[in-house]
Amino acid sequence: MIQSKILHVVRALLSYMAPRDTARPMTALDALTQVSKLPTVDETVFKLLVQTLGVLPTGTVVEFETGEWGIVIGPSENRAAIARPRIKLVADRAGQVFAKPKEIDLGAPSQGRRFPRIVAIIEPSRARFNVTGVLLESAARRDFSLRVKERILQVGFVMILALLAVVLYNDLAKNIPAGWWPF
Repeated sequence: MIQSKILHVVRALLSYMAPRDTARPMTALDALTQVSKLPTVDETVFKLLVQTLGVLPTGTVVEFETGEWGIVIGPSENRAAIARPRIKLVADRAGQVFAKPKEIDLGAPSQGRRFPRIVAIIEPSRARFNVTGVLLESAARRDFSLRVKERILQVGFVMILALLAVVLYNDLAKNIPAGWWPF
């Protein structure tokens, strides 16, 4: 079945990118390289997966040879350019975040124009900007106003408080003798 072959490839990829043991996780590029070497992986399914997702998954923070940083927002419109995704440039070489990030498709440069090469994949924890915020704005295809950004932060804070209340209630209910707790 094709579904089982797809799941096998995805599971193999995840086992390298998010291992269950104490092994160090690999970058997406290294994990794809390792999965491509596995004899049990169907070559056609692997190629389709890479063409669909691209070599660098959405959300990957990358550094260019110019020193600028960007976030992968999807595969290139050019299906043959699997190693050159669509990028949202977020920070300049000095680390200053652009007020209006620019979106570029590395796989489809305009006539006579050459885009810089990706030289490094950056861990999201080292990013100098809010990766999730940039991805949400890319998905919405517009910049959120300051008021919307504040509301998103407030909702997140309320959700954290609600989670704290549930965990606290469960701990108290578990440790108090039966019959004493009125709920």
